[in-house]
This record gives sequence, structure tokens and C-alpha cells, in this order.
Amino acid sequence: MKKLLWPILLASQLCYAEFPISQIDSFEGNYADPSGIAHADYFSIPQYNIGENAEFSVERQAGVFVLSTPYEDIFLDSLPESLYELQNLNWSGFNMNVLPLEFHLNVNNLDGSHTEGQMDLRGLSLTCIHSGIEDEVQNEFMDACLNNDMSFSLDSAYVKNISISNVSSSIQQNKMSFKLKVKGFNVMGSGESYFEPGLVRIKISKAKAGFINVKNMLFKELEAMENENIVIANPWIEISY
Repeated sequence: MKKLLWPILLASQLCYAEFPISQIDSFEGNYADPSGIAHADYFSIPQYNIGENAEFSVERQAGVFVLSTPYEDIFLDSLPESLYELQNLNWSGFNMNVLPLEFHLNVNNLDGSHTEGQMDLRGLSLTCIHSGIEDEVQNEFMDACLNNDMSFSLDSAYVKNISISNVSSSIQQNKMSFKLKVKGFNVMGSGESYFEPGLVRIKISKAKAGFINVKNMLFKELEAMENENIVIANPWIEISY
């Protein structure tokens, strides 16, 4: 997970005191290595104001995705590494609205496959409130979501053989609560989240299904996600980038 909030990170490496204002409406597309197409009812991010009825071709160039129009190219060189590994990708209902102090993201569906398996996300919703602490755009978003104020929900996800559904989570000043369904259990839990540039740390303090403590079971499932950037060590999850 190089970047958590990748849609904005592609736009600029400049510094901001507030979120960079952006709007993407009904963005959808498909990609089968090495090319594809995409469309948005409206597309405007810093440095790229495409406007209404934006049409794109999608290509992989030098290992990164490029959205091309007849007028300009947008290089998506800050996406999570797992997306670059996909041989095909389909997405729909991507909507993003960024105000100076608020970030809103909704995605109806995102699915793809690569040599190691499938990835499928459905019904994602994310809102984060600006904290005004960090001064670089990627740090602004990460700090707002993980240290300040976040609301998150997800209908279902299947990634690297982990299947979860009915996910909801909120963070207030590093204090986290969450609900999800995994392996048939409806789990409720709490913990803490911390961000500093280059590192995300999440502590799961409690995870129960009814009166049953399922924290160890949850971490056993999460171990499938471990790689050189993700370390799972009960009660901590550490993600470096």
C-alpha cells in the first residue's frame, strides 16, 4: 500500500494548507493489459481540468497507468503496487469530491485479476476531515483520515484470499471502532490508528463476535496480507511506504 488515497496523489507534489479542490463524477472504465478505455461525466483535479464527458484511453507505460486524452496525459504513478500487478481491471461508480476541509470518495465496484488471484471491492465509501497539521498533499490526506476524523464503509472485499463484508469503521483523534463480517462471524472491535510520513500503524485492542474473543482469528486471517511493506504482529498492523 504505497499510497492509501491514490486518486489525489496523482495530481500534484505541491504543498497545500488545505485539501486541493477536485471533483470526479461517475468515472468508469476497463483495462486488459496493456490498454483500455474510461469515461467520466465530469473530471477535474489540480493541473487537469478535463471537464464534462471526459473520454480517456488507458495504457500501461513503463510499468505505470496513463489516462490519455487528445489534449494531455495523466500519469497514475502513485497507485498501490497491487493495482500495477493486475492484468485486467474494471471499475464503475467512482465519485470523488474534495473541498478545502473535506474529502469524500465513493466507488460502486472495482475488480481485477493477476497471476496470484482476484481482487474485488464493492460499495466503498470514505469521508475524511482535514486536520491542518501536515503540509504535503499526501500527508494531509493520510493525517486527516488516520489521525483526525474518518468514516469508512465497504459492502464487501476479496483480496489475496481474504473475504470480508459489511465493513464500517470510524476514527476520531486516533481512536478507532469497527464492524465487519469475516468467516461467518459478525465482529465488533476497537483500537487505535496512527500516521506519520512513511508509516501507518493500527492497533487492534478488541475484536469480539458476541461474547467470543476473535482477535487471534482475525489476525490469523490478516497474516495472508503480509509482504515487505505490511507487517502483521498482534495487536499491531504496520504499513510502510
